[in-house]
Amino acid sequence: FIFWKKGGSFFQPPDNAAVSMHGSLYLLGVTKKDEGYYECSAINIVTGTLRSSRKAHLFVTDEELSPITPMFIVTPQDITAQVGEDIEFECITNTGSDVQWERIGDMSLPISSSILNNGALKITKIEEYFGG
Repeated sequence: FIFWKKGGSFFQPPDNAAVSMHGSLYLLGVTKKDEGYYECSAINIVTGTLRSSRKAHLFVTDEELSPITPMFIVTPQDITAQVGEDIEFECITNTGSDVQWERIGDMSLPISSSILNNGALKITKIEEYFGG
């Protein structure tokens, strides 16, 4: 079963919102009162286990955004991997524009990394020194 939270509290979706049968929250004709932090929580009705997503911040502006203003649809998530595994970081924008990857601290990307057609960063055979 899926619940939605806004501002850390469970809420009943307002009239301008709909929740799909898969649990996605759709807000139609957003206004300033829709602005805030949203998170999805799922409960396993058999075990009672509750898990929550990361919080996503909805900003509502009066300014019209240019159709070429890139916005993130999917942002990279933290990954914990064991040495020797392959990993993939996803990053998707609304414009489909090329994503550029860089490593924090002016370190170059591992030689075993490549950018996939969908813009994801793939690193093969993780080494311990790749962390960061």
